[in-house]
Amino acid sequence: METLLLASLLLTVYAYAGYPLCITALGLLRNRRVHKDTGFEPEVTLVIPAHNEEKVIREKIENSLSLTYPHERLHVMVVSDASTDATDTIVGDYASRGVVLERLSRRGGKTRALNSVVPHVATEVVVLCDANVMFAPNAISELVSNFADPEVGCVCGRKIYRNSCPAATARGERLYWTLEEYLKRCESLSGSVAGADGAIYAIRTRLFVPVQDELSDDFLISLNVHSQGYRIVSEPHALAFESTTTVASEEFRRKNRIVATALRTLTRHLHLLNPFRSGLMAWRIMSHKVIRWMVPFFLLTFGFSLTVLVMRGRYVGLGIVVAAFLAAGLLGGLLQRAGKRSRVFSLPFYFLLVNAAALVGWVKSLTGKVHPIWNKPESSRG
Repeated sequence: METLLLASLLLTVYAYAGYPLCITALGLLRNRRVHKDTGFEPEVTLVIPAHNEEKVIREKIENSLSLTYPHERLHVMVVSDASTDATDTIVGDYASRGVVLERLSRRGGKTRALNSVVPHVATEVVVLCDANVMFAPNAISELVSNFADPEVGCVCGRKIYRNSCPAATARGERLYWTLEEYLKRCESLSGSVAGADGAIYAIRTRLFVPVQDELSDDFLISLNVHSQGYRIVSEPHALAFESTTTVASEEFRRKNRIVATALRTLTRHLHLLNPFRSGLMAWRIMSHKVIRWMVPFFLLTFGFSLTVLVMRGRYVGLGIVVAAFLAAGLLGGLLQRAGKRSRVFSLPFYFLLVNAAALVGWVKSLTGKVHPIWNKPESSRG
């Protein structure tokens, strides 16, 4: 039992602390900086998939048209995934300013929307994003400058949560994403990032490979670029702003969907986890993604072995600490539900929530309950 206790604890620590330390050291040792050129300005198409985004689509288009990238070299395209609200009408208002509307007659999800238009994009670079994400004025310029380096095939921007909501889920997600952005920068210095985030990333258009509808589009599109021999790099100066989810149930559904689709993606593309084919990328994906998604199993093993040992009169102090942590998490959830603020209890609650969501994500992936169509959390629309 002690072996199980120690192994599960060490694996959990590796997921949240060990890998960050390892990738930091590797980034410092390899230090593979990108040869950027701020004067590199190829033609770019900004593709915005949208389904019933009437609340944010006007703001998104205005934001896109106000970017500092040369207007004659920037094309804006909105792909309406069979929207049934006023999204198409709003986009149509901007036709005279060059905004193109591509409407899909039948809803198929974000991945199908990208598959339907990106292969036909004629520009050298395509920038992909979400409709509720707003860019800093120089975001595209910062992204594109990295493509002056011929080794670069995909560039990830930096997402910042713009709302300061005190909800436990919002505070936890901001902290979680701070770690994610740090890992992306270190992975970039070590060679390549372990997959892009759909909020803001760019690829060389010719490297786009259509992916299956039920798979993780941003994850696999970027990793397909790496599989073709190009780097995925992080650009921390290309800023994108998004609102966090503030409702625990929405965050739970969002997290388990992400895990389920990513796991299904990896099971269909196991070569990504083969170090003889993917090199260091296999280790990055396994450590950054898979092992972290396995933490709920480590926690269950840890809890079981600790319970047995405590019943034998051993590790009682550790048992009390763990029980207190669980109680703090549950209390944090109750406080959020009651609309109360709590800095002390919010992080334990968020830790329990994301790991419970990961566990559900595993179940969905293993049982085939992964759907290409999903609705964005309403609270993330600002």
